[in-house]
Formats: sequence, C-alpha cells, structure tokens
Amino acid sequence: MERRCARRFPYPALVRIDRQSGAGIDISTSGLAVLLAEPIPVGRIVVVALGGGDDVTSHARVVRIAPMRHGVVVGLQFVD
Repeated sequence: MERRCARRFPYPALVRIDRQSGAGIDISTSGLAVLLAEPIPVGRIVVVALGGGDDVTSHARVVRIAPMRHGVVVGLQFVD
C-alpha cells in the first residue's frame, strides 16, 4: 500500500545533505530520496541542498534508510 501523499518525480541530480553529497533518485512536494555512501540516522533533521549548491536549500527529517549494493538510499521528508 502506497503511504506517500504526493506524486514522485525522477530527480537525477546532485544533492548535498549536511556535508555528504549523493545522487538524487526522486522528489515530491513532501520529500526526496537520495543515494548516499554513508547512512544518516533515522529521525535526524538535516540541511538539504538541491543541485549540490547553496541556492536551493531546505530542512528535512530522515524517515527511512535502505541499504543498497553501492551505498544506502535515504528517504527524507521536508520539514518547515
């Protein structure tokens, strides 16, 4: 059952989360999924910079992590 309330769109761009850079997977109005080399603890509030720069930033809460062969997928929920 799909729990997301917003439609997701592919987001194959550089994303920086705190001091770690990763590859965007998808994005919606409520969150973002990113492939990172290292996990971030669930529940942590992070600063997200889209495009890897400082022009478009937001705060997000880590809501899930999923280990992958070449890193970890981090699911983020945007917060105010």
